[in-house]
Order: sequence, then structure tokens, then C-alpha cells
Amino acid sequence: AVVSTQSTGTKGVLMNKINSKLFKDMLIGGANNLSIRVEEINNLNVFPVPDGDTGTNMNITIQSAKKAISSIDANSSIEEIASVFSRSSLLAASGNSGVIFSQFLKGISVGVQGKKELVEQDFVKIFSEAKDLAYKAVKNPVEGTILTLTKSLAEHAKTHDFKKVKKSKIPFKAFFAEVLDVVKATVANTPNLLPVLKEADVVDSGAFGLGLFIEGMIKVFKGEKIEAPKEKMNTAVIKHNFEEVGFCSEIIIRLADNDIEKFKKEKFEKAVDKFGSSTVVVHDEELVKVHTHTKIPGKLLDAGQKFGDLIKIKINNMQEQVDNNDIVDNLDKAIIAVSSGRGITKKFKELGAHQVIDGGQTANPSTQDLITAIENIKANEYFIFPNNKNIFMAAKQAKKDFKDKKIHIIETKTM
Repeated sequence: AVVSTQSTGTKGVLMNKINSKLFKDMLIGGANNLSIRVEEINNLNVFPVPDGDTGTNMNITIQSAKKAISSIDANSSIEEIASVFSRSSLLAASGNSGVIFSQFLKGISVGVQGKKELVEQDFVKIFSEAKDLAYKAVKNPVEGTILTLTKSLAEHAKTHDFKKVKKSKIPFKAFFAEVLDVVKATVANTPNLLPVLKEADVVDSGAFGLGLFIEGMIKVFKGEKIEAPKEKMNTAVIKHNFEEVGFCSEIIIRLADNDIEKFKKEKFEKAVDKFGSSTVVVHDEELVKVHTHTKIPGKLLDAGQKFGDLIKIKINNMQEQVDNNDIVDNLDKAIIAVSSGRGITKKFKELGAHQVIDGGQTANPSTQDLITAIENIKANEYFIFPNNKNIFMAAKQAKKDFKDKKIHIIETKTM
């Protein structure tokens, strides 16, 4: 990360404190800095499942939060902005990384409670709360991941010599410069903590994504532009032996009034762990967000319905995601097709399709599914075969995301 020689606000004015407007702009800047590098994050994704969607999931999570605060009242306080940002991220949180990321953002919200303005020392509590909630979301924390970066940030803030600001007379300068150094060093060290990363010769995707969010916040504080670097991260998606078959399953439960106090997170986690793995459970007032990998997703739905209404359900076939996570480079023309069933998918691949998306009459792929498929291929031209008229709109929306690419929608209605 580039470190500025002085700390400036969004209008180039030296900032002694962070007010609500600047705080909001910093959160949006963090979201934007992550968003422009989704493809790089995806290409690092090898843990816990090499399905190439960490960047996509973190972006879905943060963009919902960004949208929520973009239209918030201009007179909103720091506490109100952080609360809306956090709540929106939890509702949209996707995947293991997205849910943990939402809890880091929840920690920011807790850390700024009662604050009209932020000074350097406030980041001790902000990073501490963010770390605690991120770790609390995961029953069996693994180091060398996004969690490790939350810990490094909290430890740095706790040990930082805030007296330096009096000597330099430039508030935040030394602290934020060191935060960027901590991000860089911690992300670079993740392969030494998690063998699967060292084997694949990549850093952790979740830690890298969180680092981009932090970097974007600081860039806005210093008045720097949010733009992609000329040189991208050295990413290389490597095929691994994928032994964990099943479905990435997520639900949001709205607890019944009489169950809000009765709900016990630890007890629920134990119940889910009987049929799932990589489980993340977040209890936030009347809502419970659950993510797990399981061969029998119906068991998760049954478990959730015992406590209230399921207001959101997301189930993805992980084997299909891994099979489609081949990054293809230097093609002249790329073919992307929507398929239904393993037999048809296999046939499409035999006929030359470079990416095949699972879908069909009753399970239409989302715009994001199509965007991810396009991002996974480097080509001069792209030809998308929706194979269902109900998918035309999603394909056209995906096309709008790539103004610099030649994308053709072939309006096929059947397979």
C-alpha cells in the first residue's frame, strides 16, 4: 500500500478527528477498494473450499452495506451510520468469509457507540471489538485466515504509542501508516500459518479482502483516489483434491418473540455440527445467520425452523462450484452456458463450453453467478447461452458490469 506523507481528509484538509461525513465516506471507500479487486480475491480462494467465490461473497456483503448508508440522512451520527452498515452487511452476508466479514463490521459498530467524532485512540476499541466478534462467529477458528488479520489489527492498536501524534502534530499519520504495514505483513504471512495456502503458493483470500477494505478506508481519509493498482496480486488458482462434497448452505432465522432470549448459540452450533462443517453462527437481536457445509441441507432448514421463520435461504452445490473454478486465460472467444443436470453439463463441456453455470427452469442463476463466470475467463470475446428466456435479463445485467469487454448474449431458450 502507498503511504501518504501527510494525513488529509476527503477535501485535502488536515483532519484532527473523523466526523460522521468522513466516517461514512471512509466506509464507502473501503467497499469500493474491495469491489475493484474481486477477481483477484476470488483467484486466491483455496480455503476452506477452493470454489473461487471469496471475493464475490465479500463484495455482496459490503455492497449491500454501502448501498444502505449511501442514502442515509446527511445528519446521521457515526453510531447510526455504523449500525446501518453493520446490520445491512449481516442480512446480505454470503459465504463463510462474508459472514465473518459482517462480524468485523459489527465490531466497528460496537466500537463507535456513543462517539460523535473519532480520534486515534478510539481504534483500540474498534479493532478489539471487531476481532472479538469475528472470532466469536467461528466455533473452531483457523489461523492464517481473515481472523488472523483481525487479531493483528487489534494487537497493533493496543500497543501503539499514541503519544507520537503529539510529537508529529499530524494526527492519525503514524497510526494509519503502521496499520497498512500490519495489513501487508499479516496477509503476506498467512501461508506460513496455513499449509494449504503454502501448497498453493497464495495468501489467504479473506485476509487479502479485509486488507483491501481497510486500505480503502485509509485512502479516503488521506484524500487518495480509489483505483486498481497497475500490477495485480500474483494469484494462481490450483486444482486441489476436493474431498468435502456437499452444499454450501445458509439461512437467516427471524426468531419468534418468545425464543429471542431462549436461543442458545452454542447449543445450536453443536446441533448443526452433527451434519455440517465450517459452521458459522451469528446471533444479532432477533436474527440468526447460519452458514455451514453439509451433504443434507434439509437438516439445516429443519433445525432453523424450530426457532422461527426462515427469511433467507441459500444453497449452492460446492462440487459444481469447484468444477467450474478453472481460470481460463488468453482465449479468443469464450463460451459460457447455463445447464441443468450433470449429464447436460458434461455434454456442454465436451462441446467446448469454457464455463457451465448450474441453472434451469426452476433454479435460474443470478446476475452475480454470470458475472463470476465471466471473471473466471480471460478472452477477447464472450458468448453467453442462457438456454432459458427467464435468464435473459440476468445475462443482460451481467453484461452491463463489463463495459470494456465484448459480450454477446445468444438468446437461446432451450438446452
